[in-house]
Amino acid sequence: MTLKTALTFTALLLCASPALADNWKMDREQSRLTFTGTESGRAFSGNIPGFWAEISYDPAKPQEASLDVSIPLGGLTTGNATYDGEVKKSDWLAVSRLSNARYVAQGFTPIAGKPNSFTTKGELTLRETTLAVPLTFTLVVSGDTATATGSASLDRTAFGVGQGEWASGDVVGKTIGVNFTVVATR
Repeated sequence: MTLKTALTFTALLLCASPALADNWKMDREQSRLTFTGTESGRAFSGNIPGFWAEISYDPAKPQEASLDVSIPLGGLTTGNATYDGEVKKSDWLAVSRLSNARYVAQGFTPIAGKPNSFTTKGELTLRETTLAVPLTFTLVVSGDTATATGSASLDRTAFGVGQGEWASGDVVGKTIGVNFTVVATR
């Protein structure tokens, strides 16, 4: 095979290959990860700064999307010094031993009748427990910028968060709401 033939063959293979999904770079300044819960019947909320998402997404092929989110738990804050200290202890997030959570998902499924709305069935690993946690979100792409906004709900006790006297849900509610806004560019 001549060099010209090899180059032509290589060019044809490249042209015939399916388009690869775009890799998106998360904008940390504009992206937010927050949570809500209840304690003694009163609502509380918090913020988890420093999270990072690796995103692969082609608007023409949402079913091939992938998402890998690293969530550092040490910086979690509620604005209440007592809550912030307690939640990092061994009965709760055990941050000294388990400093990160991770969420991984493959494929975004469009929601019928709701433009720019999707679900994904990812898995959250928290306190060495991995469980399915579906997300529902909107995703709007404008030029080279994408904004995803969504939420999930999880039972903290399924992950072993709030052990011992805290496991019952009598004082601290079992349901934790998670909300996010991720802004990314390609």
